[in-house]
Amino acid sequence: MKPLHLFSRVSAVVLLTLFSKLSAQTNLVTNGDFETGGGTTFDTTPGWYNMGKSQNQDSKARSNTLAHGGSYSATISDRYDIETGAFSWVAHCQKTTYTIKEGDSFAISYFWRPSDIGWQRGRDNVQFVLFATDNNTLAGNAVWSATLVSGNFPGNDIKIWKNVEARTGVVSPLAVGKTLFVSFYGFDRGGLSSDAGYARVDDIVVTVAAPAAPKPSQPTH
Repeated sequence: MKPLHLFSRVSAVVLLTLFSKLSAQTNLVTNGDFETGGGTTFDTTPGWYNMGKSQNQDSKARSNTLAHGGSYSATISDRYDIETGAFSWVAHCQKTTYTIKEGDSFAISYFWRPSDIGWQRGRDNVQFVLFATDNNTLAGNAVWSATLVSGNFPGNDIKIWKNVEARTGVVSPLAVGKTLFVSFYGFDRGGLSSDAGYARVDDIVVTVAAPAAPKPSQPTH
């Protein structure tokens, strides 16, 4: 397993661009509302794998203390350091059943909120990464990756859930025929520190995006 170095091999990260409306298609993510499971750990939460530093599947994947919808949501910490690329102990990852096709782009929607005051609203963020590897495993080399950073949490009321909606660009030709992976984790843009904070993520929806509408032609004179 080489998840800690997966994204460092990507030559270019395609940033997700914001968009206002998701296409009405099948959700490619299993258990994106975190309601299914026999416990709160990764090994008892179907669909999700811990690709974090510990890779312990008995780490907490979800919690029933806060939820946007239903009774459960994913729990993450800010222990990912964007400066050094050091993963937190927990980083959620899912290998979907979707095979990427030529010309695909993906739409994503999710809700998130801090769960305690340790989450620094001015620098801690949620990061989603959609990616594919050359051998369809986490041990492989990434051939395409698209990254979404949630941005800082707005305002001072951490009890409000923030909705993020975004869309990737068109996938690299190298990803065609490969399996889509979806991962997310928290990170601290100020570097790793002792003031660990926590947040919740819920109701994740990833779909194949509808083609962008062509721009209207300009009248000629």
